Amino acid sequence: MADPLSITNGSEDCLCLRDEIWSTVCLLEMLKDRVEDIEAGEVWCASIKLLNTPSRPLDQFKRALERLVAKLAPTTQLQQMTQTVKWPFDKADVAAILETIECQKTLFNLVLQNNHIKLTKSIKSNIQEFSKDFAELKILHNTQQHQKHHQESYDIIAWISLLNFMTKQIDVLDERQEGTGAWLFKSVVFQKWLLGSEKTLWCQGMPGAGKTVLVSIVIDHLQRTYSTSNISIVFIYCDYKEQAQQTLLNLISSLLQQLVEQQPSVSDEVCSLWEEHTHRRTRPGLADFSRLLQSTASTFSKIFIVIDALDESSEVIRNDLIIKINKLQQSLHLLASDADIRAYIHTQIDRRDRLKRFVQADPSLQEKIVTSIASKAQGMFLLARLHIESLEEKQDRKAVRLALKRLLQKLNETYDKALKWIESQNEDDVRLAERILTWISFATRPLEVKEMQHAIAVMKLEPGDTYIEKDRLPEEDLLLTVCAGIVIIDKESNIIRLVHYTTQEYFE
Repeated sequence: MADPLSITNGSEDCLCLRDEIWSTVCLLEMLKDRVEDIEAGEVWCASIKLLNTPSRPLDQFKRALERLVAKLAPTTQLQQMTQTVKWPFDKADVAAILETIECQKTLFNLVLQNNHIKLTKSIKSNIQEFSKDFAELKILHNTQQHQKHHQESYDIIAWISLLNFMTKQIDVLDERQEGTGAWLFKSVVFQKWLLGSEKTLWCQGMPGAGKTVLVSIVIDHLQRTYSTSNISIVFIYCDYKEQAQQTLLNLISSLLQQLVEQQPSVSDEVCSLWEEHTHRRTRPGLADFSRLLQSTASTFSKIFIVIDALDESSEVIRNDLIIKINKLQQSLHLLASDADIRAYIHTQIDRRDRLKRFVQADPSLQEKIVTSIASKAQGMFLLARLHIESLEEKQDRKAVRLALKRLLQKLNETYDKALKWIESQNEDDVRLAERILTWISFATRPLEVKEMQHAIAVMKLEPGDTYIEKDRLPEEDLLLTVCAGIVIIDKESNIIRLVHYTTQEYFE
């Protein structure tokens, strides 16, 4: 054994021991903190427990400390007197203790490193979760912004025009018969117009010829043909009953609205106009809408503008509209062919139970009905429809055959006959029909079915009545049957109106 070290010689060993013990204690304090934070079921908790089993790092560290305590703690008065004079360890003791402490400290560090790895993984996992949440929040934000932008675009488009011709398009298109208009699409003149060698297509037809239905078919055909291209289809349904609403300003703004609807997004120019007038609570003038119509139209490679019943607008509006549309205008006033009338009559017979039973009992009667009505109607759907409805009233096949011999060929004569039939009804039905026709003819705007029902109910109020009972409202079907086919109800808008503008002219 080496000679005992003096205090002077042992001071370096003393500092080494102190530093090693102190750094190890710090590690143990860190382990203690980690142990207090972990849950019992975690894998790392098992690693900590292994440190404290017999002969394991904590046990060996404890023994090393006990050796130090035994050496440093004096047991006799003489030892206490010499404690300050002699260093109790020699070099070998210090080296052995330092080696033990260093070894255990290395193990403690390894355990802590395992915890750091776990902590790093946890942090990485949290970052990934945060990134995922952030991505979801970003998607949600983008969705909300898109919805906000979409709603704003919808509001702007709705603001542009007060007219809605799509409702009319749906209503009229629903009346078409299968195969109607096929002849038109095959015609040379239509193909020239479609391909652009003819810029304007004018087709006139007598009142009731089914032009409006054919116009709706053309619009539908164009929309289906050019649904994915940079070609726009816009349309107007002129109506003599709505001249007050169908001003030049409103017609131009409607064309603009339809063009904007077909663009990928609302242009800055349109948005600026909307913001300006919304802020001031005003409406743009004709000049603004005309300017935007031209600039918006220029974004399309081709535009089809289809106008039905242009003759039902006033002469001033008609001329000004044509000037405004200029070279972009394609106007359709179409006359249906006799082949279409025959298809229409066949379908109408099949839809009416009484006539259907008659022709089932006598198949030759169907061809007789079709040939007779087609001959008298001369391509006029309205006249064919009125004839069909007059035949439906007959109670037997013989009466139908007799009626076919007396079919009228002029609209006014048909209207005369319809009025005579109305007047032949019972007194209550005659009065109801007169009231319906009066309201339709003199109302300042088109009436919905419920409005007509309440108008009729008001006229039937008795003295002392303070409100309209629901039982007072006439049935919807009754409103039509008492008027002998000269009144119809539009399915989409639920407007009750005369069957054709010539009916209004007849009454005037």
